[in-house]
This record gives sequence, C-alpha cells and structure tokens, in this order.
Amino acid sequence: MSKIKVSILTRDKFRYIGMASVLIKDKDLIVQEKGNLEDEIEIVTKFMPDVVIFDMTTVKIELSAFMEACKELCPDTKVLMIGIGSEIGTDSEEDVIKALLTGVTGYLNILFFADNIVAAIKGVHKGDIWISHMIMRSLIGQLRSKLQKKVHFRTKITETERKVLQLLATEGLTNKEMGARLKIETRTVEFHITSLLRKFQVPNRNHLIIYAIKHNLVSFKLPTRTQP
Repeated sequence: MSKIKVSILTRDKFRYIGMASVLIKDKDLIVQEKGNLEDEIEIVTKFMPDVVIFDMTTVKIELSAFMEACKELCPDTKVLMIGIGSEIGTDSEEDVIKALLTGVTGYLNILFFADNIVAAIKGVHKGDIWISHMIMRSLIGQLRSKLQKKVHFRTKITETERKVLQLLATEGLTNKEMGARLKIETRTVEFHITSLLRKFQVPNRNHLIIYAIKHNLVSFKLPTRTQP
C-alpha cells in the first residue's frame, strides 16, 4: 500500500514541529515539508497531498474559501480540520457542523491531537468522516433533546385546537364557519386561534397555516372517486 501524503497547514512554527513529530512516527505517513511557502492554497496545489491538516486556529484564509479552492484544484484531497472548541461544548459542535457543510471530512480537537491524529488521517483517507466520540455523543444528545422538545410541544395542543388548526389550514374557514362546524361560539374559536399563535410563536393566521403544513400538524384528505 502506498504511503499517505500529508500536508500540515499551520502558521505556528512550533505547532508544525509538534504535529510533524507525531506523524513521522507512523510508517504509513509521509509529511510533506512546505519549505518557505506560507500561502495555504499554494502549498496544497504544489504538493497535491492525500490529506491536509487544516489548523483553523492559526491559518489566515477562511475555511470556506480554502475548501472552494480545494474542490476546484485538488478535488481528491481530504481535509482534516483542527479546532480548539471544548469537546463537549457548543462552540465545538458549531465548528463541526460548519466545517462538514463546507466539505471537510474530519474534525479533531487540538487537545487530543497526539492520541487521535494518525487514526483520523487514515480514516478520512479511506473515505470516512472523522468526528471524536465525545463530540458525536454530544451532537446526538442535542438532536434527541430537540426532538423530545418538539414532541412535548405538540402534546400541548388541545383536541379542539387541533380541530381548529385542521379546518383553518386545509379548508381556510373563517372563525364563524369553524364555530358552526365544531358547534362552538365564534369567540371560542378566536380564543383557540390566539392560543395557537402564542404556542407556535407565529404572528398571524397565514404564518400559522404555513407552520402547520411545514411541521405536518394537519392532514390533507384526497377526494375519493366514485365508480361510474
């Protein structure tokens, strides 16, 4: 198996030496010396590495601009980003999401560089997405929390409110028409509409309808065909 060519992009000389000293210990990796080159894109296009270590804490180019250049000039190069956010903090989670959206294939906290960098490089080189287990657990925990909040929020809707919302969104009835259909006072319908606006935090009926459709809070019945 051919060795993996790695370029380290950092403006910190001592950090470069420290990172390189970890990588050269692995027989499957080759650290490409950048010499006097400082421009990140120039380094990558000259050496065409398999994997780039992008130290976002010291480089001057924006990650999004760098990724756009990589996609055009060296599309096969994988980018592993090094960040400084807390492994279980929101800063790191936001960094991970933003990085992955730009095309980065891995994220590693600088505090855990020595313990994980070789495995991360080999992982992204073969096509994996590398995210530490701690960050992954935190992201999944946040996702579960948001889903639970949505479910809990939906259970707060009363049965009458659900009926009002259904008639409003699917048939566009007025308050008076909904009152007649549900056999309740018009003022009671107005009360339920106001309650729904408050619960979903939308400014008016139109936004309420859009919200209900977007979040699948109402169902549309297709007309049935009669046999000739």
